[in-house]
Amino acid sequence: MKQKINGFYGPFFGVVDYEPDKIDEVSITELTVCGKFPVVVLVQESLDQNGNPLETLPIAITLGTYGAELRTLKVINSEQSRWGMTLAIEDIYGEYSYSIFELKIVSTDPVNKPLNPEICDISGNVKHENVAIFATKFIHKFVEAYKGVNKSKKDWIPEITPSRLSPWHKMTAKNFEGNEIWTMQVYDQRGTGVGLGNNLSDEQMQLLQTSLKRNYVEDSATKFRQLANKYKIQKDYHSFCVFVVISFEHWVFREIRTALLSKGKTNEEIDNFFYQVDKKGKKRNISREDALALAIGSKNFKNNPSYIQFIEKVVARRDSIVHGRKENLTENCTEEMVNIVSSLMTFLSSKMFPK
Repeated sequence: MKQKINGFYGPFFGVVDYEPDKIDEVSITELTVCGKFPVVVLVQESLDQNGNPLETLPIAITLGTYGAELRTLKVINSEQSRWGMTLAIEDIYGEYSYSIFELKIVSTDPVNKPLNPEICDISGNVKHENVAIFATKFIHKFVEAYKGVNKSKKDWIPEITPSRLSPWHKMTAKNFEGNEIWTMQVYDQRGTGVGLGNNLSDEQMQLLQTSLKRNYVEDSATKFRQLANKYKIQKDYHSFCVFVVISFEHWVFREIRTALLSKGKTNEEIDNFFYQVDKKGKKRNISREDALALAIGSKNFKNNPSYIQFIEKVVARRDSIVHGRKENLTENCTEEMVNIVSSLMTFLSSKMFPK
């Protein structure tokens, strides 16, 4: 039979035939979350000022065997209201004007495809992090479609991540009978900002002074490491993987340049080592391995376990992502990559700067 799920019957596609008595009581068939767009979404409002549903039909979104209803409400700064909203999803006033949303997600095959695998841990407990990540997939699909119908690239729209949609609130998971299995009032993934920190230790001060007195080497590696960390915090694990490799590559060439400068080489000489002109006249970098050999003296580092793991578990994942292959990454994967890269950097530093 076909039956409404908790009063929701998707207007966008039919649900799978199933027998209600085969649905387990712990199976989650409905998930409701509310959040905040970092921008103003110019669609017809379907929530009132108190966040209650209006008669306006919600926007329907589908992802595989899951369907969702999206309702929104604009919160416009008084100055913008005065001068008129001339922008679409983007909003130059940031925190002052935005849209809030309510997303209700259901399974169209509650017997075989409940929501549990998407939002629960291996013990069967609902994890708020998983709920935010799962819900973000629907919002991301909506935003991409929104940009498409506007017929403009809008490349500067903030990236849609669980952090960008925070604070999450009114998070509720129900079973087929409408009973609450899990609820959480507020979950905030926004960063709080980090200052420069406390006074440096004597050892750190000495290192800082030494660094400032020697030949300057641009530290682009730190910029990309910070980007990688940002994506890790936002649970955008694919972007983290890409940027952690970029950061490592920049670190390698930075440290090699530092090592060669300490041996009396000039920046011009090092550039001649690093860059080669191919047969077509194009300037190209030498490989990471060739560059390391300049400072270490050989390529024996390729036999080190940390380097092998870096190639097999970090670079290989990056390549899959860059070339469009599916790569399922988890928080544990990112922690593993962090440990591998950290271990490799320690090993390579000992080879480039032997005591």
